[in-house]
Amino acid sequence: DAAVFATTGEPVTLPVPRGTTRVEITGPTTRTLTLPQGANDAPLGPLPAAGRYDAAFSGSPAAREAPPAPLAVNLLDPAESALRVPANADTEDTDTIGGASEGQREIWRWFVLAAAAGLLLEYLVYTLRACA
Repeated sequence: DAAVFATTGEPVTLPVPRGTTRVEITGPTTRTLTLPQGANDAPLGPLPAAGRYDAAFSGSPAAREAPPAPLAVNLLDPAESALRVPANADTEDTDTIGGASEGQREIWRWFVLAAAAGLLLEYLVYTLRACA
């Protein structure tokens, strides 16, 4: 719920723990910002690249012990960048059979196999016609 999200080109302001004097943003791009004493927010400005960023804080002992803050930057919609997990999401591990999960399956391999079979059939027909 405390995660921050924005779109590219939009100025980002990140809430920081009390006593933070320096914020280091790592992700698609890296940025370091020095803050004045007593700052509650870090104005990061616009982040040019979409992706997930992590903010590490330094300064007072409380700031150094604070966990890294996630920050998501998306090209289109801030709701798409939300790092929050829906309340009704099933977070338990799923059972697997034969080492494969029952989740999303990729079918592109089947399309490649069908295309290869079609090309082989066309080659055989061409070869038979050329020999006759």
